[in-house]
Amino acid sequence: MESITLTIDDISKQKKFDDILSKGYGVIDIHELGGKELRFDAVDEFQIPYRCLVPKKVNGLLVAGRCISCDHESLGTLRTIPACMYTAKQPELQRYSQPNKRLLRGDSTYNSFRRLWQSKRL
Repeated sequence: MESITLTIDDISKQKKFDDILSKGYGVIDIHELGGKELRFDAVDEFQIPYRCLVPKKVNGLLVAGRCISCDHESLGTLRTIPACMYTAKQPELQRYSQPNKRLLRGDSTYNSFRRLWQSKRL
């Protein structure tokens, strides 16, 4: 499974992903570089794909929260506590459901974990 970078266009255009991990919502709270301006934009519901959690160069690791792959503007909504909590579910679920399985980049175990996640209503 190839990792991707979630962009502000993906969020604002409500791009649909086949590997949706969670949905996000709320505002984009952007602190401009240099700290001179602050911008708040309301956003409709958007999708956060699993592939944002898969590092491009490291095997056996998933990232979550503020470390997921995204651009500066989309981080303005992904760094909020709810979005960080949503993205933290998947690595936690994988850790507890198969603690001895080493995840490899390109090894898609997403569907099996998604089924487990949905069955447990996590």
